[in-house]
Amino acid sequence: MTCVNDPADVLSSKLLEILNELVPGAKRVAVLWNVGNYSMTLRYREIERAAQMLRLSVDPLGVREPDDFDAALAAMTRARPDALMVVTDALTNLNRQRVLDYV
Repeated sequence: MTCVNDPADVLSSKLLEILNELVPGAKRVAVLWNVGNYSMTLRYREIERAAQMLRLSVDPLGVREPDDFDAALAAMTRARPDALMVVTDALTNLNRQRVLDYV
């Protein structure tokens, strides 16, 4: 039997807790992640679960390729969340400057 444990899932929820402490008035958090990467989706789901416990609303901004970033960021602008959390992998990391330029 082989088992793979990804502690980043748990760390993702902890990062949301820290974000909640840093921005105590936050009610809505946009989460940008690569939906084409199953591990990143697991991390996103953990963030969703943690958000429920923290009474935060999550605006999902899933991307699959570089062309998806403009639409995701435009959706974030329309929704006007209180904070942005990026679940990093190769796709989001390679496009981090686009995200920084947008916010």
